[in-house]
This record gives sequence, C-alpha cells and structure tokens, in this order.
Amino acid sequence: MLGRERLELFLDQDSPFLEICPLLGEDQDRTLDGNPLVGGIGFVRGVQCVVLSYIPTVGTGSLGLSSGKKWNRLYEIALSCKLPFVQLLESSGADLDDAFNVFHTRPGPFYSLARMSKERVPSISVVFGTCVAGGAYLAGMSDYTIMVNENAHLALAGSRLVNVATGEVASEEDLGGARMHGTVSGSAEFVAENELEALAHARKLLAKVAVRVQPGIPSLNQVQRSNRTSWMRQDTLGYPLPPVATSDDLLGLISYRSPASTTSSNDTTTNAPSGTAAAKNAANAPAANKKPDPYALWREINHCEYDPRKVIAAIVDGSNYYDFKPAYGSTIVCAWASINSQPVGIVANQGVVLPASARKATHFITLCSQQGKPIIYLHNVTGFMVGQHYEREGMLKWGSQMINAMSNAEVPSITILVGSSFGAANFAMCGRGYYPRFIFAWPTARCAVMGSEQLTGVLRLLAMEQQQQRQKQQQPLLLPQQHANLASPATGLSDPTKSSPSLSLASTAGNVPAGSAPSASSSAKATHEGAKPARRKPNLHELKTHMDTEMTALYCTQHGLDDGIIDPRSTREVLAMCLAACAAVIPKPGQSLGLARL
Repeated sequence: MLGRERLELFLDQDSPFLEICPLLGEDQDRTLDGNPLVGGIGFVRGVQCVVLSYIPTVGTGSLGLSSGKKWNRLYEIALSCKLPFVQLLESSGADLDDAFNVFHTRPGPFYSLARMSKERVPSISVVFGTCVAGGAYLAGMSDYTIMVNENAHLALAGSRLVNVATGEVASEEDLGGARMHGTVSGSAEFVAENELEALAHARKLLAKVAVRVQPGIPSLNQVQRSNRTSWMRQDTLGYPLPPVATSDDLLGLISYRSPASTTSSNDTTTNAPSGTAAAKNAANAPAANKKPDPYALWREINHCEYDPRKVIAAIVDGSNYYDFKPAYGSTIVCAWASINSQPVGIVANQGVVLPASARKATHFITLCSQQGKPIIYLHNVTGFMVGQHYEREGMLKWGSQMINAMSNAEVPSITILVGSSFGAANFAMCGRGYYPRFIFAWPTARCAVMGSEQLTGVLRLLAMEQQQQRQKQQQPLLLPQQHANLASPATGLSDPTKSSPSLSLASTAGNVPAGSAPSASSSAKATHEGAKPARRKPNLHELKTHMDTEMTALYCTQHGLDDGIIDPRSTREVLAMCLAACAAVIPKPGQSLGLARL
C-alpha cells in the first residue's frame, strides 16, 4: 500500500483529519518530488492522536531538511498536547544528498522520542518495509514496535554494507527480519502476517495505551458517518448551537484592494531605459523563455480589510460572544466565546495597534490566563503606531507589556493569520516565534517585518538624503546597496570621489561606474586572483517584488512558518480540532508575568 492509503486505513472511517504542514518544502530545490512525510491529527478508535506516515515512493521515505522540519513540528504538537504519536514506517533513514543539514539538525528525532517517552506520551511504530540506519532507530526508540512478516526489516546496516565492512554474508531476513526481531532480539512486540493485520493491531494497542480520551470529543456512537465535520456537537439538548452565520459567509466578509503600485505578473518591466536595445530585446523576448512564477497570483492582493466581529460571529457557538471594552482601544477586538463548548478568549485586529489597544489587549490576556481559557489570535495588523505623539503616549511601553503578557500566559494559544501580520505586532499577537500551540494562515495572509511599500519607501528616502549629502560634498550619488561594493578590493576603485557621478542602482559586474570601463590590467589581475564578479544589486522594483513574494501565505507555508493554509470556511472546524487537542493538558489558572513597566 502507499503511504496515504495506510494512513486512511489506520484512522477511523469518515473521521476528521487535520493535516499539518502539507506544503512544507514544496517547490524547493531539494524537494522537487515532494515531501516524503504526511502527518497530522486524527482519531483512532475515538482517541485523538498524531499520526505520521512515510511515503517510500518519494525519496525512499528518507528524512531531508524539509521532512525533518515536518517531523519535528509533529513531535512538538504531540509533546505539548500529550497526544499519542504513531509512525507508519518505511524509511531508508537520512537523505544522503542533504546529509550535512540532516545530521546537524537539532533536536534529533531519537532525542525527541526519548523525551516523549519520559513525558508519558506513548509512541508506536508500525514497520511495513525496510528501515535501515536512522530509519531503524525510529522504531527502536519507540515505546511499541509492530512489524510485518517477510516485508519489514530493521537493521543498522543493509546486507551489502555488512558484507563490505565485516565480510559476513547474511540475507536481509536473517539480518533484521520481522521473525528474528519478534523471537530473537525482542525488538518487535508483535509480528503481523500482512499490512492490514498490522494496522488493526496498532489500532487496538493505541486504544489500550492512550492515557485517556480527550474531553470535548463525542464517543464513537455519536459520530455520524455522513461527512468529516459531523463529529462536532450538533444542535441538540445540551449541545452548543452552530453559528448563525454560515461558514460560506466568511468568503463575503473580506474585501480586497490592490495597491496602485502593484504590477501585473505579465509585466515585462526592465531596468534599461526605454528606446534602448536592451529594452527592445526584453519586450520582444518570447514568452516560452520566461520562467513560470508560482507566486504571481499570490502577490496580486496586498491588502485585506474585514470586520473582525463578523468573523468571530461566524466561528463561535451560536454567533454569541461577549465584547470586552468595545468602546476602548477600538483597533483591537477582545471577546469571550465558546467553540464546540470550549470556552475561549479571542483577540482580533482591525488596524494598527495604538497605546489604548495594547493596554486593552494586555488586560484581556491576563484575564484569560487567570481564568485558564485558551486564547485565539486573529491577525490583521500592520504594526504598532509610530510618531512623536504616540511615542509620548508610551507606545513602546504599552506594546512591550502586551508582548510580556502574551509570552507568559499559562494557557494554550492558537494563531490564525487572516490578513497582514507585520513587524513587532506579529510578536505581540503570538506569531510563530512565540510558540503558539497551532498556527494556520488564510490564503489572504501576509507576514513580514514590514510592508513592501514601506520598505521601498524608506530606501527611497535614504537615497534622497544621501544624494543631498553627496551634492553638498560634491561627491557622486551612492545608494545604500553600493557602500559595501566600493569598499571591496574587487571593485578596483581606490578613490570613490573620482568615480562618475551617475552610478546606476543596477550596475554591471564589478560595480564599475556607468560610462567607464575597467582597465585590462585590473581585469587580468581580478581574473588571476580568482575574484568572483559582484552580483548585480536589485533595484527598488525588483526588491519590492521579492518582498511581496516572501510575505505571501504560499511562500511562508513552503518554508514551514505555519502549520498550513486553510480554507476560511473551515476555520471553525480547524479551531475545534486544535482546542480538543489542547484540552488534554489542563492549564493552571493564574498568571505569572515578568516585570511590567507600568
């Protein structure tokens, strides 16, 4: 069977499955064939658990840099939520093409499995095929190991390597077969005759070793088999009402506007002046020579505007919530509500963070921590407000307090990137660097240190200020990217004041001023010394395009900066799954904050 087929048969029929990091490593150089791991949170005999299945048809199921990141993320979820951890194994160990990065990754999977066992989180490995070297240790470090007879093999080295290293001749079955490990070495607790029997035994074992069935999850006789979202409690006596607003209404709550400076992905803008041969050649270049840009569609929309109260009403039970201080600090909405009967606190943005908004959010976060309620953060924020007036009001102090309260809250945090999430406001809203229990993104999400318009605007102002200073000193204009180039011996410029005043931002190789050419002796010297020609620095338009690409939801999820992109209509179901997983660890009510600069 294929990896996803094993996963589907292992999980309860028609039960929900929340896949984690499905696009991690997609479209990257070392992962052209996709990620060899698929994993997430699902239900096995009513027990919520983390399940990880290896896909042997992709890189023989080996662990590379991106697949190692996914493994570690699933481990973090299992450990923090105390969920059983199940591996459906068929792996050749480390990816030797990426051996350096894999070998030096921290934490290593063997350490993680050992720590998981210490924290009383059960781990089960079901071995379906050959697992050598590191792949064998994945099973050996688990609490329980199940192997398939005649197909599964566990060994530190294959028969060929053993023959070369020791001269011993042994078959794969004698070296590490399922029967040997089940009867001689004792490394396997159960030997199955086929894959279906192995999966069935793993399901029984998981039901026995699970600490408890998580609260808030209906029993199996309450699960309707009609669809994958019916596991949530329905509108019956004692059960919460579904939202008055349907999930489809979320698509109509968001309006988009593209900035005037945004250019089409088909634009053939070049750095060459119009009318030149370079510009004509670029305009006449055949479309076949253009590399497809997978991020073009994602860059089209840079701004997302929505009413956070309508989003809250569409995801909470009965669309009923209590608005905390609605007339104060209006750029942040704080509310208490319930999702699938789980009481939660919600912090949502609707613009820039002001001093009053930061004070309001700090107060609300400490109250949620005091009451032991999980906090859900809905991002759509461009940053903290700047300016002389707001600095005098203590924006730095109140923003620091908000970060302090969020960092030290003793309750689970779940983050949803709905729109923009820029700068320090991302930190204050429990961004990735602040260890949220889960973090997901809508397709409309944008995450970066600042917006591309702000970044290019700052660089443009710096260039203008520099130009004024150069004019006063009667020196040529040098843009920020070229300071390091002029100081480099490879440029061949001993005195920058003697260079041409017209130095373009996208200069030629070697950063020689426009209108001049390097001497033959200097070129020969550079070639003789093996100096590499300096890379052409991007102009502001190229820099903006690059920034717009890096902040898209697709780019971020490909690099493991979130747990995946979700359909806005599935937000309630995703949050309910995450809250059920978090419920296994009961938070301690109370608060223990650091120093607060009141």
